Amino acid sequence: MASKWLDGVCMAVSFDAGGNASQPYLHGESWERSIQPHPTSGDKGGPPHQQYVAEVVHIASLLHAVALQDLGKDHDLENLVPAKNRISRPAAMPSYSFFSDKSIFSEEHLYASHRSAKIPVLGGLRLQEKLVLDKDSQGTPLTTAARVAMVEGWLMRRLLARQKFEQGETAKTAPPILSRLYQVISDGTLWFFTSSKSAYIPFPFPYQNFVEVMLWLFTLMTPVVINGIVFEQISRTVGSFCVVMTYHAIKNTGDVLEEQFLGDHRCAARGLSNQDNWVLNQ
Repeated sequence: MASKWLDGVCMAVSFDAGGNASQPYLHGESWERSIQPHPTSGDKGGPPHQQYVAEVVHIASLLHAVALQDLGKDHDLENLVPAKNRISRPAAMPSYSFFSDKSIFSEEHLYASHRSAKIPVLGGLRLQEKLVLDKDSQGTPLTTAARVAMVEGWLMRRLLARQKFEQGETAKTAPPILSRLYQVISDGTLWFFTSSKSAYIPFPFPYQNFVEVMLWLFTLMTPVVINGIVFEQISRTVGSFCVVMTYHAIKNTGDVLEEQFLGDHRCAARGLSNQDNWVLNQ
């Protein structure tokens, strides 16, 4: 998802930069020729390349942020905050042990840290964007999936406006190559909705109840079977406890993995957003 969108941003920046073999690769960042109308076609001049890149990067960062909100079932736009001007390289997210006070079993870690987690956006969420993403023209609150589709539309429209109505190098790119720019963005959205389907479609209710019933039958029958085989008191007690505990742990692990974007896993949202913003800033 994010890798496809980042690929699209890289293409948008590279295709729009002025190509000159005698200049450094990133010389296009200071390219100002796009301000002037085209001498032949008469196309109107647009913003300079650097400003265009800033707009594309902001929309791409916002797109990734609202996608993470949808996966985390977070409808509050107040959780989208401006990213820092200078973003350091994201550190690896820690994996806390069972005995740590920050483990997934810590109430403080679950309720205080993750439910108040903010997702940074390069350039922040502007007031006009917030109003549009909050409700539709009828005053009905928008779903998080609809927000993702809207922001993707903004990104597509900005790229098309640069290609068709502004003087820049994007329009001079060969059509078969330029089409990849829009294709990878569409692919990223496709993978987003695949992830969203996994997040919103629960494990079938009858199967879940069946697993729960079988687990408790196993819990009741295991000590009886072990007592008939092992006659030493301490051994059969420890054996029964370990076997039953193991299967309950496996079942709980499956429940946690089913809600892979909620609960303790929300700690990854900020880390993923920071990583995405760090790459966009480069």
